[in-house]
Amino acid sequence: IDQSKTIADAYRVMTENNFSQMPVQNGSRIVGSVTEDKILQALLSGKDVKNQTVESIIEEAFLFVDATTSVGALSKMISEKNKAVMVKDFKQDKTYIITKHDIAKALM
Repeated sequence: IDQSKTIADAYRVMTENNFSQMPVQNGSRIVGSVTEDKILQALLSGKDVKNQTVESIIEEAFLFVDATTSVGALSKMISEKNKAVMVKDFKQDKTYIITKHDIAKALM
C-alpha cells in the first residue's frame, strides 16, 4: 500500500485479503511495512487515527531475499521484530511475502 493512503485504507486492504502485514510503498519503492498489530495500537491510542496516513505508523521494511533461500534459512529470519520476509523471484520477476504461517505450511 502506498504510504499516502489512510490507515483505514490499509486496514480495509488487509482484511479483504486476509493479510496480517504488508509492505508500504512510496511510488514503486518499498519504504517500510505496516502490521495489524501497529494499526490496532494506533486505534487504541485514543486518537482519531483512521484518516491519518500509513506513513504515520510505518515500521521497518521487510527483509528481501532471493527465491533460492531455503525454508530453514527463511524461518530463522522471521521473528517478532521481522514478521515477514519478501522473496524476490528474479526469473519470474515476482515478489512474494513469506510469513510464519507460510513456513509452517511448507514444513507440514
